[in-house]
Amino acid sequence: MKKLFCMTLMILGMMSMAFAADAKGGIRGIVIDASSREALEFVNVAVREAGSDEFKSGCATDIEGRFLVENLKAGNYKVVISFVGYKSIERNVKVDNEVLNMGRIFIEEDAQQMREVQVTAQQSTMKFEIDKKVFNVGTDIASKGASATDILENIPSIEVDQEGAISLRGSSSVNVWINGKASGLTAENRGDILEQMPAENIERVEIITNPGAKYSAEGTAGIINIILKENARAGYYGSVQGGFNHHNGAPLAWNGSANINYNSGKFDFYASMGYRQRNHIRLVSVDRNNIDENGNVLSYLNQASEGLGKGENLFARAGMSYRPTKKDEFSIGGFGMLGSSYNNSPSLYESNMPGNFVSSERIANSNTEMLGGNVEFNYIHKFNGDDHKIDLLAAYNTFGHEGESIFEQTSIYANGDTTRSYQRQPSDVSPQNFDIQLDYTNKISETQKVEAGYKGSISRESSPTRTFSGLTAEDAKEDTKLYNDFTYNQDVHALYLSYSSQIDNFGYQLGLRGEYTYFETQSLGYGQDAASTPWYKNDYFGLFPTVFLTYRLTESDELQLNYTRRLQRPWGGQLNPFVNITDSSNISYGNPQLLPQYANAYEFNYIKTWKESQTLSISAYYRSTEDMVQHISYLDATPELGGKVMKSTYFNIGESRSIGGEIVSKNRLFKLLDLTSTLNMLYYELDGYEFTPVEGTTIEGKPESNFTWNARVIGNVLLPKEWSIQLRGDYRAKSLVAQGFRYPSWRVDWGVRKGFGDLSVSLNVRDIFNKFVHINHTEGSGFSQEAFHWHGGRRINMTVSYSFGNMKPKPHKHRHSEVSDYDSYSGGGHSHEE
Repeated sequence: MKKLFCMTLMILGMMSMAFAADAKGGIRGIVIDASSREALEFVNVAVREAGSDEFKSGCATDIEGRFLVENLKAGNYKVVISFVGYKSIERNVKVDNEVLNMGRIFIEEDAQQMREVQVTAQQSTMKFEIDKKVFNVGTDIASKGASATDILENIPSIEVDQEGAISLRGSSSVNVWINGKASGLTAENRGDILEQMPAENIERVEIITNPGAKYSAEGTAGIINIILKENARAGYYGSVQGGFNHHNGAPLAWNGSANINYNSGKFDFYASMGYRQRNHIRLVSVDRNNIDENGNVLSYLNQASEGLGKGENLFARAGMSYRPTKKDEFSIGGFGMLGSSYNNSPSLYESNMPGNFVSSERIANSNTEMLGGNVEFNYIHKFNGDDHKIDLLAAYNTFGHEGESIFEQTSIYANGDTTRSYQRQPSDVSPQNFDIQLDYTNKISETQKVEAGYKGSISRESSPTRTFSGLTAEDAKEDTKLYNDFTYNQDVHALYLSYSSQIDNFGYQLGLRGEYTYFETQSLGYGQDAASTPWYKNDYFGLFPTVFLTYRLTESDELQLNYTRRLQRPWGGQLNPFVNITDSSNISYGNPQLLPQYANAYEFNYIKTWKESQTLSISAYYRSTEDMVQHISYLDATPELGGKVMKSTYFNIGESRSIGGEIVSKNRLFKLLDLTSTLNMLYYELDGYEFTPVEGTTIEGKPESNFTWNARVIGNVLLPKEWSIQLRGDYRAKSLVAQGFRYPSWRVDWGVRKGFGDLSVSLNVRDIFNKFVHINHTEGSGFSQEAFHWHGGRRINMTVSYSFGNMKPKPHKHRHSEVSDYDSYSGGGHSHEE
């Protein structure tokens, strides 16, 4: 019944170029517990070449303890039998053009390993592949009771700011995927979606800084790919978790989740559900000085706010796979989330600007309901295992939200006058996305592979906005100046081709991807008719070459060099020309004429591994970006709003260059301490610019350059009796932001976990010292500003987890009374029995 496991691991053998098409030899046997004399299921059987120790093929034993490794060239091999909690054994064998029968193989329990296996399994691990870094986070202490956003904060190279904005190696131009697909995540909504996704659903995170031609060209900094849990072991198993978190000063929040998996030879099923509450306190202060040409302060406008945010959501995921034959697999799956959030944020303003208020109180309340999900269908046909196959995927995503925001403001002027205003702004955003993708893979020889494919992505988004204004809620009427109905449609079609080959220790992959983009936008004001209002339309085509070179110096030393060309398309909110004057002191609008920004990225990697669980990765990278999309702020004279106000919009301005280095080290010390250390250094250079956003206003951007760095250390201490402790330190040096810089910041996290067999209890504290804040300093024509953001500070999580079912491999009774009937398993051959 478990031939699927043998087939899967034999495919790995084929991918390692281990055998030729005309090979006929094989190895078979049965693995038995030396003490109980019971057959063992799921035992790993690896076949390595004698002398070089190169992996050739392998499989796992079935429910009868039997294994069969086929398609081996004639020669001498080493068979390695390994199983969790048992002592590994090795056997040297000689294979001819027949199936060698090793007979019954007895293995003994390893008492020390049985005691340590649970502690060892708690570690986060990391590995390096030709085009990505992989971080396994499924058993991280920090993941208990946390969100997907919290998990990303623990990954080297990734930064998440107080507003949930995600950046990779200092750049926010990054794509975030779920299970290798965009899954409806955009720059606008991904912060909300990831905050609602329980961390317990995440198995690993892949960092793809220079994606190959097979991947979308979107994201000049690369791709962050979140892989959700999906275990392939046969049987049924699951787990439940429950706990609470307490954000500094906010009410207690509860969370819980459960998952169940069932796998068999032809049918797999999984389902999970999680519930999360989120409560936090938020502090914001903005101090702005209006200055003359010599830097003298003319007037000021200061803002201070303290807000409470609450939220709760339900996250569910389910899927199934069916394999009617060894060559065909059908699967369907998806996830959905239902949530609500409430935010209350009173703000106090003080100003001495001529004609403006002296003081003002503004209270903002918002309620939002969110409903969204993803569903996908996948079909795989294998002509010759994973070496020659086609893969068809169709997916539909929607993440809409509906709610309203209420703003109440009372202002006092120098002459003693008082004004009051009330605004209610309902919103209903309903983005939809449909993807279809076809991938073809053909390993035409042991050292050559061709990949080709097509991807089409169709996006539709409508976001009508209405505003009702008055002195109070009772007399509020629709404000026609604040009405907007924005529609954004985008179609992207892509073709790619890549060829890879291996010549001794040298490997290379060459690829080319072409992407055609068409988009159209329509922004309707009050009373405008959609049929008679013109659309703004644009299209463009780009070619994106990729080159990957690898050279293995030794078995444990590898060099990598790669080049890719990438782009970042503007998103809906950046393109909407609607002038939002909801906050009369800060006006924002988009620019429908924005073009994508392009980047050329080069990267060099050196990877060194040691047998004692030590890994070192040294990377150097260079990225040049043209037609940068920048968020620009300027002071503009607006008499109807009381004089000069701050306006913000987006423009394609200038070019930038960044050169950096990254060191990632994974160390196991004294068999107790597991360390992951990251140092990222970046030098950034931005060209100066001068342009006129509106007549009579010229903005001059001075050339800027900055060296910044950040360091992160995560230590796991593995103690006896299923105790483990985790400590994490994070430091971010001063860095550039648009029109200014961000001050340094730091934080320390701590966690502890105790296991009781299938039960475990975890406690972790984020930002122990309550010091993690973001402070930005920006300057522009006629102003200087500092903004302080504090998003909840210290947070305590406690989670209790329980696992059930055959989560761990277990021995099974033999179906027959005697194990000596093994010869009926497959054809004859030589016998070797212990």
